[in-house]
Formats: sequence, structure tokens, C-alpha cells
Amino acid sequence: MSFKEALARRDDSPAERPALCGSPVRLRLSMAGPIPQPVTAVRTIRTFGTTLREAHAALDWIAAGHGVTLEVTIPEGRDPVAEFAALGIRAQVLKAEIDVRAIREGLDLTQTEFASRFGLDPAMVQNWEQGHTRPDPIAAVLLRVIATNPAAVDAALSAS
Repeated sequence: MSFKEALARRDDSPAERPALCGSPVRLRLSMAGPIPQPVTAVRTIRTFGTTLREAHAALDWIAAGHGVTLEVTIPEGRDPVAEFAALGIRAQVLKAEIDVRAIREGLDLTQTEFASRFGLDPAMVQNWEQGHTRPDPIAAVLLRVIATNPAAVDAALSAS
């Protein structure tokens, strides 16, 4: 059976994700050079807890010159950076958690001031800081930009 046939027959229900033990992280993958073994690359992506379809889509995106961020589990003793480097893929482990309170306090703002300045819901900021909820991926990107360049966010918000 070809790879394409296997992909077409695959049901990507969450129950079919491999059960892994290890640390859940966000892994950023991008092209470092030619990818000489694409099937091995897909299999490697799959071993970190993605479905076959997600792994194939990620490799397609990488091969097109884009970066892709995946929520994966890194089992103890595995080094994804080295494993992907051998396959022509640059891997970067991103911080899984973002410290909203530290970002806000670094700007010397109250929760209400922080929420108002950056167009956020004050209750949401409070829930993030108290650990009741975590920022979704889009909010996490915004928070990282706020942490590194709050003036850029201010400029973007004032331009709209």
C-alpha cells in the first residue's frame, strides 16, 4: 500500500493518537535544507504524538518553506532537535507556559490596565494569572509580542 493510500484510509480520530509519556511542549519545525527522507520525516513527526494526517500536513507545510508549530509530547531521552536536524528540518522547542503576571508586572500595570491597554477581557487576564485557564495559541502569540515589544502592539491597536 502506498503512503497516499495509507493516508486516505487513515481515520484521524483523537483515540488513534499514540499514547505517549513525557513532557507536552510546542515544537516549531521549519526547513533547514533539503529533506532527503520525507517518509522518515513524517514517521518521526508522528512519533511525537501527532496523527498521520497532521504529520503529513506539517511536512507539506515545511517543504513549502513555511514553519509549523505542533503541540507534541517529547518522551524522556529523546532529542527532537537532533532527530529533526538529521532529516533536514530545524526544530525549536518553545516555552509551553507563558507567565502573564510577569509580563503585566514588567509593564507596571494592574490587571485592568493591562487588559484595557491591549484589548483583552479583564476576567480572562485574571483567569490566566490564577491558572484557571491558559491562553489559547493566538493569545499566547499576542502575549509574547507584548512581552518583547509592547510598543508594536500599541501601534497596531491605534492603527485600527
